[in-house]
Amino acid sequence: MKRTNKLTAVLCVALCLCMILAACGPKEQSPSTPSSNGGGDTVYTVTVKTAGGMALKGVTIYIYDNATDRNLLCYDNLDKEGKYTFTAKASDQYIAVLENVPEGYGQAESYPLTSENTEIVLTPSVITGQNPTDKVYKNGDVMRDFTVTDTDGVEHTLSEILKTKKAVVLNFWFVNCGPCKDEFPYLNEAYEKFKDDIEVLAMNFTDDSEESIAALKEKMKLNFPMIKCEEAWRDAMSAQSTPTTVIIDRYGVICLRESEAVTNPQVFDAAFTHFAAEDYKQKFATSMEDLMGEAPIGSSRNPAILDNASTEFDAAVTPKGKYHTMVYRAERVILRIECKDVYVMYNETRFDPDENGLIEVELHSPDTFSPAYFVICSNIDKEVTVHATLIWPDTSAHPAELGELKFEVSSGMEMGKSYVFKTDKAGKLSLTILDAPEGVSIEALLYNDTSYVTQYLSTDSTTDEEGHLVINIDVKPGEEILIRVYANADEETGEIPSFVVKTELSFAEA
Repeated sequence: MKRTNKLTAVLCVALCLCMILAACGPKEQSPSTPSSNGGGDTVYTVTVKTAGGMALKGVTIYIYDNATDRNLLCYDNLDKEGKYTFTAKASDQYIAVLENVPEGYGQAESYPLTSENTEIVLTPSVITGQNPTDKVYKNGDVMRDFTVTDTDGVEHTLSEILKTKKAVVLNFWFVNCGPCKDEFPYLNEAYEKFKDDIEVLAMNFTDDSEESIAALKEKMKLNFPMIKCEEAWRDAMSAQSTPTTVIIDRYGVICLRESEAVTNPQVFDAAFTHFAAEDYKQKFATSMEDLMGEAPIGSSRNPAILDNASTEFDAAVTPKGKYHTMVYRAERVILRIECKDVYVMYNETRFDPDENGLIEVELHSPDTFSPAYFVICSNIDKEVTVHATLIWPDTSAHPAELGELKFEVSSGMEMGKSYVFKTDKAGKLSLTILDAPEGVSIEALLYNDTSYVTQYLSTDSTTDEEGHLVINIDVKPGEEILIRVYANADEETGEIPSFVVKTELSFAEA
């Protein structure tokens, strides 16, 4: 009996210890999978934003029943709008705990959820005590603090600048960079206008001497600080091309990275106005033009779009700027410009005007749905309006009929000869080359003017079982099919040869 009483006493003591440990120990639970159901039918929404109004996505949020017991109800990652919604019993005791918050953002240990809709605002600030070039930055990263010294011996510290100014512009360049020097006058103009709110630091990470940097500043009459910095800045800011411009906003966050020269004062004005605004809202961009609202036609963000209804157009090119243009359904279309103040970039090739100021470029669309893309570039320091002409191949040939179709083309006819066939049934239209001339490279195409589908054939292609070259295209009732045969230029002479080709046009009803 005594032994039984002792055993009972031991069990009671053990039970009490377990209860004490359970009461004192942590209450947090870890569900095996993310969830949004804490039990109950009241819907709660938590929104997490930066002080600049941007949603913080990718952050993990945990919901606990109260700040004392901290029983975990549910958790998940914030969505792309920085929101998390869950259902639970009605209570004003819930708290939220955030994890995986990006570096540089201050946060509390927990946030009370006193209503069904709670907004949590996290304020970033420049990160101190770390090497600023010991990482690769991207848009949205909080910048590490740094101090640089300009050619006049003046120190510039990021955290100190942001105490009085609303943004810092880092412009990466080098002395012999032509586009950099093209951009400097417009950057200097913007700096003079916004220098009370925005600082500009021109960062040179090459082996240019401080003397050459100072000399260029004096020669170009530039007023913003110019700095010779370590080469490590190149990789940290991904400034592989110059000029590269990086803008750090009032919160120390990298919000813009521009990798092309900006020679339009309106673009600088729009970007600097955005960052200096009293009601500033964060926005990440890869081009200053992204901050201009609706981009002007001809900008890289809003190229001029032309098709075969366009035979001429005017391009307003900003000082030493660019006018971007796309031409759809271009097949041997000739772009003609008469202007000595511009050149054309097409397929990574530069076309300059001849001695008479004439530029001619032959355009080809890569495929049915992709345009021929070219850029008209200015050589001068003032705006120039260019009148351009598009010469489309002649498609006014006689209507084609099924059966034998003969193409007789004279030398020099770059566009070859064309026919048009109009269908009244659905099916497959076929063009067979019966006797291609020897020694001449012949191309043929069938182009559906309704669906924009194009099928090509070359005399260098593989023949069918009977030794013929065949090209097919699907058609529907009422569609028009352009049929064109042309010769490629002779490789030695560059001349377009004459030729005669017999073909057969056939149709198989669907």
